[in-house]
Amino acid sequence: MRVDPIVAARKCGGTVMADARNTCLGCSFHRDCRDWLERGSDLASLAEFCPNAGFFRECRLNL
Repeated sequence: MRVDPIVAARKCGGTVMADARNTCLGCSFHRDCRDWLERGSDLASLAEFCPNAGFFRECRLNL
């Protein structure tokens, strides 16, 4: 998954990115997330466990 950091940072003046960060820090799925990132899996499988999946989907890079 490739997230456009500029899009992510500009959503609602950066507040959405800050909320997503805080959600990640308190998430109980950190092992699933690490495994998902290491595999380079697609967004569909991220939605199975990630409370920030919608945010990441909205901030995808359009390559």
